[in-house]
Amino acid sequence: MKNIAFLLPLFLGLLFIGTDIDTDDWFLLANGRYVESFGIPHTNPFAMHEGWAFVMQQWLFALGLWKLYAAFGLWGLVGYAYVFGALVIFLYDRLVREASGGDSRFAELTLVLPISVLCGLIFFVPRPQVLSAAFLLAEVYLLERFRGTRPRWMFALLPALSALLVNLHAALWPMFLVLLLPYLCEAIFGARLARWLPYEASWRVKDITLLLVLCFGAGFLNPYGWDAMTYSSLSYGIEGLRENINECRPLSIGGSLNVPFGSFIFLLYFSICAAYVRRPVPLRHLLLAAGTGFMGLLSLRSLFLFLLFATFPLARLLAGRAFREQAWTLRRKLFCGTLVLVIVVLFFWKIMPAWYPPPSYPPQGVAAMDELGRLASAEGKAPQELAVYTGFDVGNYAEFRGFRPYIDARPEVYMTVLNHEADVFREYLEMQRGKRPYQEVLDKYPFDALVVRRDDILWHYLPLDARYTCVWDSADAGVTGREDDDMRIYQKANPEEQEASD
Repeated sequence: MKNIAFLLPLFLGLLFIGTDIDTDDWFLLANGRYVESFGIPHTNPFAMHEGWAFVMQQWLFALGLWKLYAAFGLWGLVGYAYVFGALVIFLYDRLVREASGGDSRFAELTLVLPISVLCGLIFFVPRPQVLSAAFLLAEVYLLERFRGTRPRWMFALLPALSALLVNLHAALWPMFLVLLLPYLCEAIFGARLARWLPYEASWRVKDITLLLVLCFGAGFLNPYGWDAMTYSSLSYGIEGLRENINECRPLSIGGSLNVPFGSFIFLLYFSICAAYVRRPVPLRHLLLAAGTGFMGLLSLRSLFLFLLFATFPLARLLAGRAFREQAWTLRRKLFCGTLVLVIVVLFFWKIMPAWYPPPSYPPQGVAAMDELGRLASAEGKAPQELAVYTGFDVGNYAEFRGFRPYIDARPEVYMTVLNHEADVFREYLEMQRGKRPYQEVLDKYPFDALVVRRDDILWHYLPLDARYTCVWDSADAGVTGREDDDMRIYQKANPEEQEASD
């Protein structure tokens, strides 16, 4: 029964993983390809801006993702989401079992099932956050599982995981230290609060302090040193990031992608559970819930931390509860057997490549980059020698195709706080919102070509500007797809063309 209780959330959770390729995957693949060919960069090799300081904070993950892509194509990326998504569900299930004291059948169906479905629906994509979540879950599971014995090998294993995580995903590495703090607080204050909260013989102050020191020191074992370790504190504090990047926005009832409202429902669900089950929980669990809940309210990108680390303690409250025993009649056995069979069939049917191939980049974008390559060749230039204007999202795929765009979807890279040169992200936003004349921006850079998508403000301005001429239009070229993905390529007009237009 325990195995069935775990397999049901596992299969259902993986059933909700999509085969869409995330926009960020394209620059991750470009990063990995670069590391394989040239090593780890310290100046930005992808944008048209020369010599800017650069921290490839996901360099090891990007290299691994590129290896998967080189071996299996886009299905390698989807396979990564499935495999490590399953690992996250497995580790979360282990935590639930540990918190429940082994009596976890009820908790697995009421906690693991909804969490696995929600994470599969929203967070299990080919990005490093899935792998990072597995590292963080492994850390907390080890702290919970061995809190009484405190084995010596933990003082080597956790720093090793810390060193690996800072190279895989430096932006989330600080959470590896943050998750140790609730255990340190319990070691300091747990005995004093034993009258109100259950206190278990657990990690001592000197143990957690040593782990903190060792894991912090292991963070320096990366090619960027302190810059990688502080990447998140610098990039997440950028002014304007929260207002312009969906995943950085705070939790709310309304919002795009239907994510905030659904998340609010789950937040309410677990809050009600905690309020109505009259059992105290240890201080460390309360702090995990409060800390990750606060982070989840601050930004959507941190919501998965709340879902994983604030909910597993509820298993302690649900321990001992059980569903009402039902007689296993032939009719009920047939129904349950059919249900399990349908779930398994749906799972394998969904991931069959022949029926559900992962979609590549929109065809208009692919055709635009093909045309851009022909323009570069006609001018006797390699793709990386072409100075190209692209919008925020289009820059990712342009980098993957070998071009060096004006901007891509990593806003922090284009802000002075990290590149130490110019606030291109702010400049781009002001132009898109009409707060800065577009002519001022275009005249500032020696663009050889401008790739403009329908959602770009230049889509409306450039047809009226005699200085620029449209050399390619996806609609005129017969490239079909979503209307919002239509693209055009502009170049500066010759003086004769400008005079004729005037």
